[in-house]
Amino acid sequence: MVNQNSDDLDKSFYSRLNDYYKYLYEEEKEITSYLNDKAKTYLIFLTFTFTSILGAVKIFQPIISINQTELVENTLITNIVLFSFGISFFSFMISFVFTILALRLRKYEMLYDAEHFYEKALLMRNENELLQSIISNYVVSTKRDFEVNERRASLLYNALDSYIIGLILLVISATLYVIFL
Repeated sequence: MVNQNSDDLDKSFYSRLNDYYKYLYEEEKEITSYLNDKAKTYLIFLTFTFTSILGAVKIFQPIISINQTELVENTLITNIVLFSFGISFFSFMISFVFTILALRLRKYEMLYDAEHFYEKALLMRNENELLQSIISNYVVSTKRDFEVNERRASLLYNALDSYIIGLILLVISATLYVIFL
């Protein structure tokens, strides 16, 4: 009788533990999906920005060629504008690389191979061992997914910082261009 109550308590404990780790695993999957959506949004903004920069260069190309004599006179301002524009473009490229790296990270940890797990489950003596095995799979997968999501979030944070720096420098170079050139 005592052994039966102990087994029931163990089963109840393992069942709750299993539910908890399953919940954590599902949370990490949702975070992965959220971060992937965020990375795709960053790529959309970067694509729009690159397209806008190329369009602006095409629009201002005739103005630059017409004002060649004025550009020679304002070489310091011209160099500042070109340097700011170059660093801005470089920042956008860094942001693009960080975003691509975030998307290329491994999706998530697979819980277990079903065939292997089935064979392993047949060798287990009782249901508690089976629950322990399931829990250990959730623990390992959740830990791995957490680490991947942390790395992905860090890369996206760096991508956003690079994008903002690039945008600020682009605005500065465009403002200097309009005011002085």
